[in-house]
Amino acid sequence: MSEPVPALPIPPGSSFALMTSPDTERHATAGVHKPVVILPLGAVEQHGPHLPLGVDCWLAEAVALAAAEGQASMRVAEPFAYGSSEHHRSFSGTMSLSPQTFIAVLVDLCTCLAEDGFLPVMLNGHGGNRAAIQVAITTLGQRGIVTAGFS
Repeated sequence: MSEPVPALPIPPGSSFALMTSPDTERHATAGVHKPVVILPLGAVEQHGPHLPLGVDCWLAEAVALAAAEGQASMRVAEPFAYGSSEHHRSFSGTMSLSPQTFIAVLVDLCTCLAEDGFLPVMLNGHGGNRAAIQVAITTLGQRGIVTAGFS
């Protein structure tokens, strides 16, 4: 069996995906409080002829990275770009999940983070996701998982 590769220094507030599995274990148990992992949420949908389809997700990611910058107890998960955008399906390029699917994905992702010792925080960049996020937060709470959501 080979020795584990020493972890690279991960700047505070940086991407969760840059961490190794041992990094996440150390990070989850390093402090008195649960470390926060921000999950940026968006949508792939039309925003008129002047903006790209991914702008909701990119903005949520930018806000998440700015909020976590320099914070030792925070990381930013890879953005989840797909949301509930059925109201934009008549526009080419829009990709939408059903509310049930979107809720299930949020519950699954937040459950994974919580089970690993993190406090999941959903940061929403798309208005059409709000209701599903609230249902996911309620569902997680009923399972004893603390989380938060911001738009």
